[in-house]
Amino acid sequence: MLIAGDECYVEGNYTDEVPLGPGLLWSDRHWFDSLQKIKEMERQTGADVLFGHDLDRFRSFEKGWNV
Repeated sequence: MLIAGDECYVEGNYTDEVPLGPGLLWSDRHWFDSLQKIKEMERQTGADVLFGHDLDRFRSFEKGWNV
């Protein structure tokens, strides 16, 4: 399990690489670099990714991770 926390509030931030809104980022470039690191860890480990504020994603794990 990878917890993306506030790097990715919702799935669109992760899947579509949509940055967080104005005032939430110090640097778009640093945000994007961090996102790529999380995606690489997911590829290397096969872990599920939990986004910081996505209730639907959280509920999708009710039966456990990697199910």
